[in-house]
Amino acid sequence: MRLERLGDILTIQKGKKHSIAHDITTSSTRLLQIEDLRNDNQLKYTNDTNGVLATEEDLMIVWDGANAGTVGYGKRGFIGSTISVLKKKDQDSFDTRFLGKFLQSQFSMLRKKTSGTTIPHIDRSILENIFIPVLNLSDQIHIAHILSQAEALIAQRKESIRLLDELVKSKFLEMFGDPVKNDEFKLSEICIKITDGTHDTPERLKEGIKFITGKHIREAFIDYDNSDYVTEEIHKEIYRRCNPEYGDILYTNIGVNLGTAAMNTVHYQFSMKNVALLKLRKNRISPRYIEKYLNYFREKIINDNSAGGAQRFLSLSQINSIKIYLPNFQVQYQFEDFVEKIELQKVRMRKSLKDLETLYSSLSQKAFNGELMINQKSSSKVSTPRITPETSLHVIATDSNKERTTLQKVDKAKSTLISKKEEQSFLKRKILGSYIINQSLEDSQFGDVKFEKLLHLSEYLILKRNFGQHYVQKVAGPYDNKFTILFFQQIEKDRWFRRTKKEKQFHFQKGEKHESSTKAYNYFSEQELGFVQSLIQLFKKANYEKVEVVSTLYAVWNNRIIKGEPIEDNLLKEDFLNWDLQKTKYKDRLDKALAWMREKNLVPDGWGPLIEKTK
Repeated sequence: MRLERLGDILTIQKGKKHSIAHDITTSSTRLLQIEDLRNDNQLKYTNDTNGVLATEEDLMIVWDGANAGTVGYGKRGFIGSTISVLKKKDQDSFDTRFLGKFLQSQFSMLRKKTSGTTIPHIDRSILENIFIPVLNLSDQIHIAHILSQAEALIAQRKESIRLLDELVKSKFLEMFGDPVKNDEFKLSEICIKITDGTHDTPERLKEGIKFITGKHIREAFIDYDNSDYVTEEIHKEIYRRCNPEYGDILYTNIGVNLGTAAMNTVHYQFSMKNVALLKLRKNRISPRYIEKYLNYFREKIINDNSAGGAQRFLSLSQINSIKIYLPNFQVQYQFEDFVEKIELQKVRMRKSLKDLETLYSSLSQKAFNGELMINQKSSSKVSTPRITPETSLHVIATDSNKERTTLQKVDKAKSTLISKKEEQSFLKRKILGSYIINQSLEDSQFGDVKFEKLLHLSEYLILKRNFGQHYVQKVAGPYDNKFTILFFQQIEKDRWFRRTKKEKQFHFQKGEKHESSTKAYNYFSEQELGFVQSLIQLFKKANYEKVEVVSTLYAVWNNRIIKGEPIEDNLLKEDFLNWDLQKTKYKDRLDKALAWMREKNLVPDGWGPLIEKTK
């Protein structure tokens, strides 16, 4: 297998500092900063006319600072001063996603070999002298696709764990939503002991007795597996004062995780630092209840009780004084029983997540050793399991029936939680729909079908807010007729817009009271509207067929994620063609459409209800 230096196939150019535009116009350029390499959650723009432009075919790497080595691609805009753009010298020899996956696999090495004492910087010579395997383009695309599938499954599993946490929170609010109805106690009154770990900094070892610090505490989770270690002698000295046992609460009292609580779930001994220990009166309070209470009301507790300036902390006396509302003891334990069942699900999911991450590491190693090419035969001497990437992903992604049932409950609880926050949902959708129309008035290809699909993508891909949507499968793709019909009636009745029929479609023109349609009433942030505007720009001047294809592919892809089904291009295309008989006319466009969606990051994550056929 031939190798080539990155310095021979890529050019490197550093970005520059830009001012962020507060008034975004059609001439504004997207500004790409560190967080934009990870996601598109907060779009920023600049009105500067000169800068270092990254295109969708380029790679970007964070050059300076704590995030040095982070890689992004598939985006267009001026890059900031801490980022460098890597441009291919020959656009036809290397696939951008393949290069991106390869560079991401080099992250740890690049981090270890950064220059600079206080602020790390990527070492240009180290980067340029990395050797990459030279594969034919079809193999590169194949490898990038397999690794993307694995990444999507990892993200899906993490999201499933997060949704289970949301389910527990919704149950807590359902059972204890109005805490002031209950009696108030100080922590000192419901604990038999409140203390903390050592204040010293003992030598850390690679083996010995586990040593837990604040960095190992997350909400309702203690990372025992990645703990530090101390000698048995030091442990005994610490443990005499601070002796965590099963069911005790560990509570961070300083540092970035300040005010985070987790129940101890192990029966062996360990030592602690920068963590408080709460030993509860078990006959009065459920450990799971106090764990959730401290986490859900974390900010209020910290604001009411903490001390310190730049680095806030909770002293033992302040922790003793924290006020807790206690419901009936029996009700607490009903809640605890519910939580423990969810925790069993999370244990299985974390195991599955760990397996997926191990699989990804194995796939990545094989990929860049030339062992994942399209026609590559597996060797029986390979130590990793002899299963194809696709089938291994399918096996690990498949949930048990019990887990699927739980996730369905999660989706239901999640929908309930969000819907409570989203009042006046029709009005908000009316404002959103009007914004989409106003941004498209100059688009001669814009009509009712294009509007419907842009609305679907705006809500499922960008906003992810529950407005009570009820999309169903119609010939032209996802369609929410309950909203759309009434929306069209209202905007004409209010004289915001006029709808005129041309051939088979309705098109939009400004009405006599069009100005009223331009008001957002603070229902959407600038960032949200900026995202929607960027989406509309992707389909500007394209006929409705392009957005119909993308919207439908997005829907079948998202449906598979929600149902925990395997994500493979052939299955997505099959679902697309089964949507409606008339979809067969797009059969030859689907491969390019899927590649374009990945390139533009139009990839679903399982948000929203299933979009099914009407009964």
